[in-house]
Amino acid sequence: MTDGEAATERRPTGLRARAGHAYAVSLGLCALVVMPGLRPLGYDSFPWSSYPMFSDPRPREATIAHALALSFDGQTRRPVPPPLLGSDEVLQALATVRGAIRGHRTPALCRRIAATVAETPGWSDFEWIEIASDRYDVLTYFGGSHRPLDRSIHTRCRIPR
Repeated sequence: MTDGEAATERRPTGLRARAGHAYAVSLGLCALVVMPGLRPLGYDSFPWSSYPMFSDPRPREATIAHALALSFDGQTRRPVPPPLLGSDEVLQALATVRGAIRGHRTPALCRRIAATVAETPGWSDFEWIEIASDRYDVLTYFGGSHRPLDRSIHTRCRIPR
């Protein structure tokens, strides 16, 4: 047998081995994709996850805690932006308000926000700071109705002038 004939005979075996390897890798990758679906609902661990942030049912209602500035007559309300709450980040500002509500520290937070608002240009039309939680129906909110289902006022304080 010549060298050319030997190479021809070995080539199909090499192709079969590579094809078998490709099938094994493909099957393994498919198993990795399917594996999170075989775990119990709510299972969430790196690197396998059932993606509960997308698959868990979401509540129909949401409660939003926030700080508002109120006009002299109480008719005009303006949300206090995160920088006046001590953070440039919306979620950190939310955590500050929620933490004060949970820890029963809303009067101190209210006074601190009021002092900051008093020193900030563009807020002279407001007399009060209110820390409140509003409960919304999520579907109607995103349907255009921004009226809360109910409101809990935790504290209200005057802006020092």
